[in-house]
Amino acid sequence: MTAHKKYVVGITDHMIGAPDLEATVLGDDVEIDFFASTDEASFDPDRLARLDALMVWGARLGPCSIAHLTRCRGVVRYGVGYERSIFRHSRVPASRLPTIPITARRKSPTMLLR
Repeated sequence: MTAHKKYVVGITDHMIGAPDLEATVLGDDVEIDFFASTDEASFDPDRLARLDALMVWGARLGPCSIAHLTRCRGVVRYGVGYERSIFRHSRVPASRLPTIPITARRKSPTMLLR
């Protein structure tokens, strides 16, 4: 019997192999659901619906994916900045999206909380 994990974090794709570093950093309370794809059409709606957070490297998220992120409290975009436009199709009011100075966007991933 496996121990119950407190959170489920999805990772769409990864630059180098499996997301072992993220699993180590997030710890034992977190189950990693690795999609291993940049193709939004391949993301299973049931898997998306159980995520507490989603980490995205190169995949583009649109209305098809966002509609199923019903439990998700945040999306982290690796790399430079974030795509504010992906939330145009969600129920997240624009006032709840963070305004990050351009210098900060260049240096770290951005967490978008709902």
